[in-house]
Amino acid sequence: MLRIYNAGSYVLADETRFIKFFRRAKDYLVGVTLARQSINRIKPKLVAQMKGDIVEIGGYDDYFKKSYRSGSYLNFDIVDGPQIDLVGDAEDMRGIATESLGGIMCVSVLEHTRNPSQIVSETLRCLRPGGIAFISVPWMFEAHMEPQDYHRFSSYECEKLFADFEILDVDYTNSYCGLIAHLLQHLLVLRFTLGICFFIADTFLPQSQRWSTQVSATLRKPAAPKGHA
Repeated sequence: MLRIYNAGSYVLADETRFIKFFRRAKDYLVGVTLARQSINRIKPKLVAQMKGDIVEIGGYDDYFKKSYRSGSYLNFDIVDGPQIDLVGDAEDMRGIATESLGGIMCVSVLEHTRNPSQIVSETLRCLRPGGIAFISVPWMFEAHMEPQDYHRFSSYECEKLFADFEILDVDYTNSYCGLIAHLLQHLLVLRFTLGICFFIADTFLPQSQRWSTQVSATLRKPAAPKGHA
């Protein structure tokens, strides 16, 4: 049986530390993973900074399609659906012209493809110089969407995958305590007892690339290929 995750809601404004803690605690208790919470904070800020057309690989809703004003926001998926604008395999996005996009979003997709490096290569091809990509992948995360679940990505693997980009920022989501909170979240009785305790501890600890459930990288396509003047 496939696990259904609560996607939560996007955080559109800066919050005080107090408000941020209680919003995150509420989200944790209703089942929004720490990884998704981080994505929901990062993604709107990046979209607001982008210019030109954006493609979201694996996009499924119309939130940014309705609110984005600096170009078109298009959802790309291998299966057609009500909010899907482009249908195809992200390993070969031949329908998208080279250097035509201002941004690409790719959240929790690479683990479900046989050739994640090919999707990264296609992302690089489709972005115009200076274009931004946001690629988020799991690390210490349980199996999901089985049987199409093939990969986990350490920070070192991400460095290799994204070697042709400028890495602007990396979010490692959580600490060791956050990993435990994530695991305890799956059982309701543990979520509201031990889980919330580890969640609180996580808010006081630095992110850890070793124990992170998700690695989220903000990338920029260089004006010239790396290694060239």
